[in-house]
Amino acid sequence: MEVKLKTHNSRYIAFQLLKDDRNFLPARLSDKLRYTSLTSRDKALVTQLVHGINREQLFLDWAISLFSSRPIDEIDKDVKILLRLGVYQLLCLDKIPPYAAISETVELGKTFLPSRVVKYINGVLRTVDRQKAIVKEGPSKEDNLKFLSIYYSHPEWLITRWCRQWGEDFTRKLCEFNNSPPPLTVRVNTLKILPEELLCRFKEDGISSCSLKIVPEGLKILSYLRAEELSSYDEGLFTIQGESSMIAGKVLNPQEGDKVMDLCAAPGNKTTHIAELMNNKGHISAVDISKRRLSLINSNCLRLGINIITPVACDVMELGSDYEEKFDRVLLDAPCSGTGVLGRRSDLRWNKEFNDIKRLSLLQRKLLIKASSFVRPGGSMVYSVCSIEPEEGEEVVKSFIKDREDFFLEELMLPTIINNTHTKGLLILPSLHGIEGFFIARFRKK
Repeated sequence: MEVKLKTHNSRYIAFQLLKDDRNFLPARLSDKLRYTSLTSRDKALVTQLVHGINREQLFLDWAISLFSSRPIDEIDKDVKILLRLGVYQLLCLDKIPPYAAISETVELGKTFLPSRVVKYINGVLRTVDRQKAIVKEGPSKEDNLKFLSIYYSHPEWLITRWCRQWGEDFTRKLCEFNNSPPPLTVRVNTLKILPEELLCRFKEDGISSCSLKIVPEGLKILSYLRAEELSSYDEGLFTIQGESSMIAGKVLNPQEGDKVMDLCAAPGNKTTHIAELMNNKGHISAVDISKRRLSLINSNCLRLGINIITPVACDVMELGSDYEEKFDRVLLDAPCSGTGVLGRRSDLRWNKEFNDIKRLSLLQRKLLIKASSFVRPGGSMVYSVCSIEPEEGEEVVKSFIKDREDFFLEELMLPTIINNTHTKGLLILPSLHGIEGFFIARFRKK
């Protein structure tokens, strides 16, 4: 169904984005907002609606099913998205009056739906509003795993895994973290400006920000804004990057003049961080299978003033012998389930299945063995994933150490705030450390 409505309407834009089933929702949202004439306030609403509805999808569908005359699985896709749009505003956005949430959703429906369907939507939304207090309590707690899954809107298979591994209290805290909008963090481009200088620049521009506790070149932006629209971004003074992701580059600890290989490198946030840590002196081979995503590294290098990175469009497993034992440091940021970044990647929890973890673990082991062939004797290698699953972290490390006796696991020198208790690498847990989940390990070749 094609919606005929002014494209500057924030709910219309949210509706269109939610209709699109493709992956990489954050990138699609960013592209969409870049070319609209919405005010900053309306852009914030679109962002909140799109990510919030994705995060709360299971809970919203449960709430709808309580008052719908037809089963949730039989509701037309567009109608279901409209219902989610309205119910989310009623249950999760206190600043939007119920009458506005209902009327705006109904008016949107009138532009492309028959009147009987619009009446159905209106009826469901009004009933949800009247029964709001009961709905917010969630489903029956007789089946605890099902309750946690619906109430916190996470797949039941994932809730079951986490409860078995971490316990119920820890799982609740983890889900609460995942359902909270992540902070906007940026990495200062120290080739152009010092962190304290960028803090002052932000203050002059009316932007509230503060230093990160773990990564000295990182800042947290406390104001709502789209960082890509700042002049300081265009000037190459910073890169948008999560704090946990920055730690991977710090653990690699590259030095000026090093020869570095970054595998599965696109879109290049870690690659450009490594270049900045090297003071733009040395050489980095950035390998990725996607030519399109590698082009993002080129554009970022131009913006940041970096000229030591050579993109290599190739499947890591097909890299030839010309690269063997040629690099001082190798970083493998492997494809993973992404269970550590479910807050930022609000669509990801619905795009993964239980079997994906085993499949990805096998791939990660193969990639790590391949990556090790590029490390020179005495060189180092870092393995990282934005997953908190043991099959993708410590079990990959155990397997690698067993297969490659010419490598040993190095102890990581970390700030005490990390409080790492794992012997097979660094496991960052969102509900424990307050930042996105990651696993990082560093090896040395004998």
